[in-house]
Amino acid sequence: GVSGKAIALLSGGIDSPVAAWYAMKRGLQVNFVHFHSTPYTSQSSIDKVEELAKILKTYSPNSTLKSIALGEIQKKLKLQVPEKYLIIFYRRYMLQLAEQEAKKFGAKVLITGEALGQVASQTLENMIVVEQAIDTLILRPVVGFDKKEIIDKAKKIGTFETSILPHDDCCTLFVPKSPETRAKLEDILALEKKIDMSD
Repeated sequence: GVSGKAIALLSGGIDSPVAAWYAMKRGLQVNFVHFHSTPYTSQSSIDKVEELAKILKTYSPNSTLKSIALGEIQKKLKLQVPEKYLIIFYRRYMLQLAEQEAKKFGAKVLITGEALGQVASQTLENMIVVEQAIDTLILRPVVGFDKKEIIDKAKKIGTFETSILPHDDCCTLFVPKSPETRAKLEDILALEKKIDMSD
């Protein structure tokens, strides 16, 4: 914790545990946040992330994990947002909720496992649009790594075998067939103004 505090978004995949490990390696005290879509998806993602957090805690014993339900938010967004933008809006809401946890923890940064161009939501344009949802600095320790490099590191730190177990990720719920890869901030903000998240 000599470098301060951070909140790491832990998805259950290969990349985010590696990103969290790199943050801890540089002296950040890291707490984990996991987003799930239970009961619309199975308990498997929560179980996996609990195991991943347990492994990562061997490097940072004081770390904690908080799981946050995203399913109801996703349902409301599905009804109000064009399908191609759903992943972008999911991620914007995830960052906003993670930012709330960061403020409670006294963390100055968020950590994500994003690697540039690896999936549709991780193009440069989409990462810029997504990060505009919050004021907190986002660190992306594996942004320039290719998949093989991330896998090799996951094996070394002991998270790989758990990360590859099958699970329902929250972003697989209502996933678009053709996600937008070059989103424009003005379009997202215009849509966001029309969204009603009340019950």
